[in-house]
Amino acid sequence: MVRYLCLAFLLTLTACDGMVDNTFVPEYVVESYQVVGEGLASVQVLRNAPVNDRFDRDVLAVKNATVEVQLLTESGAVEERYAYSHAGRDRYTTASPAKVLPLRRYRLEVRIPGFADVISSETVTPGAFTFVTASADSATYGVAAEELTFNVTRPAYPGRQAVFVFSTETLLPTLTLRDAVPFLRAFLDGNGNGIPDAEEEDADGDEFELEDLRVGSSPLLNEATYSLNPDGTLRIQLPWIAVPFYGPNRVSANAVDQNLFDFLRSQTVQQGGSTLSPGEIPNVIERVENGAGIFCSYSRVTKEVFIRRPANDP
Repeated sequence: MVRYLCLAFLLTLTACDGMVDNTFVPEYVVESYQVVGEGLASVQVLRNAPVNDRFDRDVLAVKNATVEVQLLTESGAVEERYAYSHAGRDRYTTASPAKVLPLRRYRLEVRIPGFADVISSETVTPGAFTFVTASADSATYGVAAEELTFNVTRPAYPGRQAVFVFSTETLLPTLTLRDAVPFLRAFLDGNGNGIPDAEEEDADGDEFELEDLRVGSSPLLNEATYSLNPDGTLRIQLPWIAVPFYGPNRVSANAVDQNLFDFLRSQTVQQGGSTLSPGEIPNVIERVENGAGIFCSYSRVTKEVFIRRPANDP
């Protein structure tokens, strides 16, 4: 998935449900995406900042935290502890060779000197799934008859159907505006010159570049929207909105946990994906105790494909 989420808004925004209160409330923010079958992922720990302040990751980074990820039993007891150490800036990593297990519960605990409460969050990891077949290795962008489909085994999740997010990473070594698909070019043309302004900054406080758009993602897609094959596999379809650039791409189908599902669906409302008035917009669902951010997990399968430029986009 390559971290298609950006938590900059969590680092700067305050609550916006009910009557809006613009009073800044200092908080610590954690961020970690654990991937089933892969090594334990890094954890980011930062402080938030007032909405009008410049986001500077170096300034906001918390560098003296004690970070631990725990593997829990069904009863909630600690089965394994994985200690993390500071790895620069806001990032913490573990030397443990352990891999993230499917359908297990993990707990994040962060302790910060001078802060009395333990910042914590839990995730139940989705089941693993596998790629079976693809309709093709290439397709022409936007042509309905050529939409790419993939047959995959069904990833299990306790208490509900699987929910997917597609992410697509361009494999072009360098990017130009001409490589972008039409909707992305139209978005970049919004400032009148076809590329982001040099003064614009990304979530890390660095100058915005076309490279920052190398990865695209789809909205949440429920398993019920896909076809169930006679052999029990799922036929899932790559939405064109997840493809930002023509050429070689690495497509990932990601089955998300409840934390990421809740975060993304509530984030969509925050970003204007609803008809609610500002005073009715609920908070982003974070599921972090004594802090903010996200600790979540997902399982994924990947496939490299080639997206061709259509004839109407010379």
